[in-house]
Amino acid sequence: MHLTGGQYKGNKIEVPSNVKPTLSKVRESVFNVLHSFLLNEENLSFLDMFAGSGLMSLEAISRGYKATTIEKDRKTFNIIKNNFKKTGVEGNLICADSVRFLQKEDKKYDVVYIDPPWTNPDFKYSYSDILKLGLSVLNEKGILVFESEKIKKLLHQELNPIYDEKLIREKVYGRCLLSFYKA
Repeated sequence: MHLTGGQYKGNKIEVPSNVKPTLSKVRESVFNVLHSFLLNEENLSFLDMFAGSGLMSLEAISRGYKATTIEKDRKTFNIIKNNFKKTGVEGNLICADSVRFLQKEDKKYDVVYIDPPWTNPDFKYSYSDILKLGLSVLNEKGILVFESEKIKKLLHQELNPIYDEKLIREKVYGRCLLSFYKA
């Protein structure tokens, strides 16, 4: 995989075998939508929960964000550290369970990006719990991006009474559904 935009565009990123990376057209779309809502804001913070390869954090840094990257799996986390080192960037890298970490976090973020490992049999959190937690760490003008499979749209519909007013855009790319929420 390669970074698709910004200062580090073209840098090659190692993807762990246990990670399904976000496609380049989806990554481009995420940052185009974020730019349309956040316009020319500077020094924006980006939180990447369930980071996998760290690809989304690196894309964010390449575009000028200050990223915090959280990944639970130690082996995968080491690949993320190596990806950051090879690219020559710095970020706040945290090896921890994203949900447990954020339950104690008091910092607020401009962007929260969530792509949970739904296919991992050990993953025990509900869509609603993760969305609620992600929204709780957004600053007042922040945007939460939730990446899921299109079939998860039913979960969105179940949450509509709670979160419908916060949903500002949805985009579908093949089996991928991107949902954008405001704080």
